[in-house]
Amino acid sequence: MNKFKRLSGALAAFGAGIACLPAAAQAADAQHDFAVRGIGALQCSAFLEPAGQAAAFERLSIENWILGYLTAENRLTPDTYDIMALQAPQVLPNLVAALCRTNPNAPVETVVAGLVQHLEPIKIDRNSPLVVTKSGQTEVAIRQATLVMVEKALVSRRYYHGHAKGEYGPDLQKALVKFQKDQSLPQTGVPDSATILRLLIELPESNTGKK
Repeated sequence: MNKFKRLSGALAAFGAGIACLPAAAQAADAQHDFAVRGIGALQCSAFLEPAGQAAAFERLSIENWILGYLTAENRLTPDTYDIMALQAPQVLPNLVAALCRTNPNAPVETVVAGLVQHLEPIKIDRNSPLVVTKSGQTEVAIRQATLVMVEKALVSRRYYHGHAKGEYGPDLQKALVKFQKDQSLPQTGVPDSATILRLLIELPESNTGKK
């Protein structure tokens, strides 16, 4: 048997072993489910297609390395569906870069681990449907559970006087615009990544809006 045949046989056996693995062997939330980020979310059939394979390799970058790291966190961390409530993965390299600037001698992996800890307060502990929020030409998808956190934070800071139901409407849009204006953020009127980070992580609870 030549080397190619031995390699093919070994890969076939390895593939068969993978096929027997449960889909969520160490899934972390109560329903044994977790969010898969980045290239890992592709179906193998799509990955093996020439176009899909090319696109996947084009995205093999710091962004997807971080997404793979976050997927592992989702799988292994108890009571966690998605450690990163943000639905815009393109912000991840910027977040890592910001942390690296304050820790220039730290390994990137250590910085990403620190980012995970930074995002811990707004993690999703169970699967939650995506809600599409739109204001003008700006559209953002956000987990309903995260939207509830946004509403509660705006209520506590007196920007919003509605009930936290995970529903997006004109009153919540106006509250977001007012908060964004006060924080010198782009006034998108939607719960974008910059707004979520400022509202849910960066500001102390005592920082309230004007009545």
